[in-house]
Amino acid sequence: MRDHCDKPVAYLRGIGVSRVDVHIASHYHDDHIGCTPEVLGAFPLQGDAFDRGGSYTTATYTSYAATVGTHRRTGTSSTVITLDEGQPDPVTISIVALNGNGIPTGNENDLSLVAVVAYGRFRAELGGDLSGYDTGSYADIETSVAPRVGRVDVYKVHHHASATSSNDAWLATVTPRVGIISVGSDNDYGHPTASCLARLHAHGVRTYWTEQGAGVTPEIPADEVAGSTVVEVAKDAAEYTVTISGGAVDVYPTPRIPLRRIRRHLPAARPEAPSP
Repeated sequence: MRDHCDKPVAYLRGIGVSRVDVHIASHYHDDHIGCTPEVLGAFPLQGDAFDRGGSYTTATYTSYAATVGTHRRTGTSSTVITLDEGQPDPVTISIVALNGNGIPTGNENDLSLVAVVAYGRFRAELGGDLSGYDTGSYADIETSVAPRVGRVDVYKVHHHASATSSNDAWLATVTPRVGIISVGSDNDYGHPTASCLARLHAHGVRTYWTEQGAGVTPEIPADEVAGSTVVEVAKDAAEYTVTISGGAVDVYPTPRIPLRRIRRHLPAARPEAPSP
């Protein structure tokens, strides 16, 4: 959200980022593109800015479009972005669906662009605020998108773990081991929800939350409140790590074998996640 744009700027500066090579916007809601001017103002955009195309009638969208300017490109379901091209094992970002994946919907959340990031055998999915249930307001986009995504290791849980995200067909197809839940402690929507967490747990997904949220209480050890920052890194073809605020590191194997914690390094103590 625009009230907290100092957070991504400070984080990126803290890890030594000086520029943005590629920008991808899932959809045009404030909590997904609201900080674009601040981020790209601090870290100039070098390459393309991909989004779902079209337009949206908000000041936030207008500011976003003006900021990315001539860098803007409309993604397609066959767009592939290759980073570190020429390296033996480059990172690829594949846009696999957008604009409802052919399903009629006027809901901005369900128009979200879906991207799969791959490095070696490691795969992560980012699908914005997609829904998995027909409710009248939302459409089931997840079920049709799931085969296009395929198996992933890390899933950025759609729509902040709302009640309409992460249906059983989606989870059975993409079979993630780790779910990252981006959620604010001051949200007005009751995220993350008990129903979404129940589905994630039933499918064996361990979740990491950026904050405590304003919904269900985390179930330890299935859920972990990170305290603002969750970073997943594919170290090589054999393993990937999930690092959270305070220094805890979980290491998972790639490709997957029966779920087990390989090792963990915890600090002596970690304070409770602060509200923004």
